[in-house]
Amino acid sequence: MRTIETKVTISSEGHLSGEVPTDILPGEHRAVLVIDEEPLSASGRRPLEFKPYQLGLVSDSMTFRRADIYDDSGR
Repeated sequence: MRTIETKVTISSEGHLSGEVPTDILPGEHRAVLVIDEEPLSASGRRPLEFKPYQLGLVSDSMTFRRADIYDDSGR
């Protein structure tokens, strides 16, 4: 059993078309389909945008450079 998230197109006649990964075997498959009630183009929703939040260092004396964490043997 696999979960595949993809975009599909539904025609005015009610025909659904879409794409699945190429490693899915051709033939008839049993599937569960969850449809948003509003088309993507009509929803006006934009993807979430996350902005960076600068935390800074806990202390100026603390550094996390590789040379400060590991010795010459890499441990």
